[in-house]
Amino acid sequence: METPPLSLQCVARPEPDLTQCSVLLLSALRSGTGNNSTARRIGGFLEHHGATVTLVDAAHHDAASAEEFAELATGQGVNVVVGIHAFRAGRLLIGCPQRGVGVVLVFGGTDVNEHHRDPDRMAAMSQAVEAADRVVCFSEEMRVDAARLWPASVGKALVVPQSLDLARRAVADSTASSAATTATVSGGCRTPPRPSSPESALVWSARRALRLDDDAVLFVMAAGIRPVKDCGYLVNAVSAWHKRDPRIHLLIVGPILDSQCAEELCSRVEAASTLARAMEAGEHVERRGLDGGGGVLFGGVVPRLTLLSIMEREADAVVSSSISEGMPLVPIEAMCLGVPVVARRNRGNASVVIDGDTGLLFDSPEEFVAKASTIVRPAVRPGDAGTPGSRSDSHVMAWRSRRDALTRRAREVAAARFQCHAERQSYAKVVRYVLSRRQRSGNVDSIGDEGN
Repeated sequence: METPPLSLQCVARPEPDLTQCSVLLLSALRSGTGNNSTARRIGGFLEHHGATVTLVDAAHHDAASAEEFAELATGQGVNVVVGIHAFRAGRLLIGCPQRGVGVVLVFGGTDVNEHHRDPDRMAAMSQAVEAADRVVCFSEEMRVDAARLWPASVGKALVVPQSLDLARRAVADSTASSAATTATVSGGCRTPPRPSSPESALVWSARRALRLDDDAVLFVMAAGIRPVKDCGYLVNAVSAWHKRDPRIHLLIVGPILDSQCAEELCSRVEAASTLARAMEAGEHVERRGLDGGGGVLFGGVVPRLTLLSIMEREADAVVSSSISEGMPLVPIEAMCLGVPVVARRNRGNASVVIDGDTGLLFDSPEEFVAKASTIVRPAVRPGDAGTPGSRSDSHVMAWRSRRDALTRRAREVAAARFQCHAERQSYAKVVRYVLSRRQRSGNVDSIGDEGN
């Protein structure tokens, strides 16, 4: 029997004052990743309500035990730990409740979709769910999956969809203290440095830097290079399409999170190893053509402002080929920006993109080409350019109508579903509930009675 999601209205009154609350937000904080963006967004929400928030990179505590981490948290006077990802963060949070520290566990996506297949990781995540005062799921589908995997989550689970504030997110990411690193792998792929001026991203041009023709069709895939993102899934199909129609190009950008995966990708595509640097300088990149990768380029890391500018001003569509997703941020970004989304069908992507209404979903590389073709600008026939009423002109009008209908509907849905205010209020209520629960059990001192 299905258990309905927990209501946020169950918070006890009077509510604790978050201005006297210390929150430790534990997550992987690698630049360019979804967990990093989610952590900084949640941290900003809690700071908005007056909490003192400290961001801690879970990767820096790989060797720590749960007991050592709990001692660290109590030694810093932390009242609540918010951990993103049931394994990466969750394994460190198990000892916190015994020290009187409240725990909020936020499922990230791969914990629910992938890591449960590993017995050791599953055991650690089960302990984390047991220890948590509350668990947060990005979607109803994720809540149902979590309940199946971890019965202890029933009665603790809240559905809080992710939201997006493009201006806030871009500024936060561009000024983040963790600078992008440079990592070279075989095939010449590299993560370029950050730009000297975030504002200059608005005038950069990926098309110019990559020497693309004016009529080139540019698909953009933004993802960390690791197995679950499956960035090479469409390489052969896009290369074959490029041979038939040389206008077609796929640009893959993102940090290298798995060196073996990156080496395999770079062996199959063109390496545009200096993309960010060339765009900043207004120059062309050095492109290395490799067998089998015609029309597909890997550009490494580009700064957040640059990526948003590429998506909004230069991309014909944004592509996701992930095997699984929690709640994917890049498709949400594209929807907000009015850019068509073409995404591989999985639970996470399907929770955001409605096929044929707010975007397109595909189940195979061949279906990607078939569906993406419907939103690609028609090629201008010789002699038809600028001729009103010509066959090319009518095809362009039909294409524009289809594209506009898709992006208009996507913007409407994104504006209604992914509101910052709702997510901000939800996390404040979750933390207040955990504080109240700890106070009632006598595990922490009173933090105050004034709501914020």
